[in-house]
Amino acid sequence: MRHRFRNASETEPRKIKWIYGSSDASRALVDTGDTRPIAAEHAAFIDNNGDKRMPEIVVYAVEGRSAEQKKKLMAGITEAVVASFGVERDRVVVSIVETKADNKARGGVPFSELNKS
Repeated sequence: MRHRFRNASETEPRKIKWIYGSSDASRALVDTGDTRPIAAEHAAFIDNNGDKRMPEIVVYAVEGRSAEQKKKLMAGITEAVVASFGVERDRVVVSIVETKADNKARGGVPFSELNKS
């Protein structure tokens, strides 16, 4: 599958997030014609069952939690993945994507307005 990315912003850097179901995927670079496995770019590993995976967990949340709360959450998720998947701790990636309360809604109502009296 070919992809072309253009930066929609003139002030912000382009951000691209690739999600793979397996470390057996490959990437072809149009500019050079070079094709290489993604494992060459990202450290692959084999878990206790011989399965090659890169466990990455993404948490979406409204902004406002402290750095300590986020650190505690990421540590807890990491421990759960280690215990459940039998992988090494240093292979687990946890990301928290925060959204402004004005930019996220439940039932069509922005989070910034949900708890107002």
